[in-house]
Amino acid sequence: MGLMFFSKTRKLERLPLDLADRVNLLLVYAGEKPATTLDFCLSKDGEPFIQYDLEPHQRIKKAEKILSSLKLPYQQGDIITLGGYAKIELISLHIAQEQKLIDLLITARLDLDHFEIGRLYGFPKTSTEAFLGIRERNYSTRLRDGNPAGYFTPFVFSEDNCQEEFRTTSLRWHDTIKRIAPRVYEEIRKSEKRLKRY
Repeated sequence: MGLMFFSKTRKLERLPLDLADRVNLLLVYAGEKPATTLDFCLSKDGEPFIQYDLEPHQRIKKAEKILSSLKLPYQQGDIITLGGYAKIELISLHIAQEQKLIDLLITARLDLDHFEIGRLYGFPKTSTEAFLGIRERNYSTRLRDGNPAGYFTPFVFSEDNCQEEFRTTSLRWHDTIKRIAPRVYEEIRKSEKRLKRY
């Protein structure tokens, strides 16, 4: 990873996206995750906790421009409407290391194939099995004690493989973001510190 790689990661760090979306994009760009999906809320009431200077379609265009410059394949999904009383419109942007992974991800999401979705999002197979109830879940492996590594536990841990899942996935993602994206890592560190207070 040379200077060119790090100058490109700065572009991803600055995108007008929430922290989790920027982290997942960086992990895909670094080759640590096969794919990710960004969901943009098109409804005014859909993003109550995050205020952006740009409208959703402008944020999507900005993300697409940067993804194109980085030669990261992406594909925009259809607008979907969720909810009953309060309708929320979402549009997804699927990003992967190569186009065939996007095709697999779109199919898996349509088919609700959680094994394939988990694989494409880079989750350990055993944690996906725990999510689906095939393996026993481990509810105690959640590091939310102010340690930035706790941020990298977005999946369900299995009881019998939780240490391996944490070491081979969570710590690897943590170390990658710490190395390639210092600004994002600092945001994570601050957010985990705030969580510790609660």
